[in-house]
Amino acid sequence: MLETMRDDPHPALSPEEWIQYGDDLQIMADWAADKRPFGPARRFTLEDKRHAVAAIALHNQPFGFTHDDEALLEEMARFYEHRAFAGDADTAAGIRRLLRRISALLPPKAAEEVLGKLPG
Repeated sequence: MLETMRDDPHPALSPEEWIQYGDDLQIMADWAADKRPFGPARRFTLEDKRHAVAAIALHNQPFGFTHDDEALLEEMARFYEHRAFAGDADTAAGIRRLLRRISALLPPKAAEEVLGKLPG
């Protein structure tokens, strides 16, 4: 049976967790192998670990997402909401669901700025 996707995804990592773990590939490998809990909240579920692994794996990759992608989707959603042709409300709602899922995989902008300044 297919599980439906959550319509209200939570952020994969907190700003503090992004700064602490965001570029740590060993932590990502451990979470992917379900080896240990992580973060100040000590999340133990495999779903939370997979969410974090997905976010870290996509971060700063050419196939990942950016805050520019968020802005583009926001602009598209507003366009369809204001145009109001038949079907536009459903299209806008779909874009907003996609936007929420992508946003949950991105670090907050402030955390991303800190990550960008860390030695790589």
